[in-house]
Amino acid sequence: MDYLQATYPGQPWHTNIRVGPIDPHVPRDGLSDAERAIMGTFRRYADAVIPLDGRLVVVETTMIKAVMKIGPLLEYLKLAPQTDEHPEWRSLRTQGELVSPVPDPRAEALCEEIGLRFVVFSVPWLDRYFEAYGRRFRTAPLSNVRQGFVD
Repeated sequence: MDYLQATYPGQPWHTNIRVGPIDPHVPRDGLSDAERAIMGTFRRYADAVIPLDGRLVVVETTMIKAVMKIGPLLEYLKLAPQTDEHPEWRSLRTQGELVSPVPDPRAEALCEEIGLRFVVFSVPWLDRYFEAYGRRFRTAPLSNVRQGFVD
């Protein structure tokens, strides 16, 4: 929300919004209309979508491991114009933004290579966040396990 308010003040945006068609992406032959509508609840969720100046900006945010968010963002970019609840999005060109408060040169380089925008957006509460959750992000898996060899 901090990023949207700072970057797109006064613009309409949608957060945590289901994207894509209601029909499930895996065919489910024989389902009633009601059953297919229920299957629509299993659609993907974009962190934010902003219709703006003839384009549709799709935003994915992350605190860490920004590289792992590139694939989902690409999927949301394909799905957003197909969202049944917003037919007005169908004619808009899409633009993807990956937003993180933590610089990630690998993610930034990959985003640039494939046409996404990588944004480092600082938040005042980042230090408190890492105080509370940082250990699980900064410790390598199995880092406290010793390797030994058996004769």
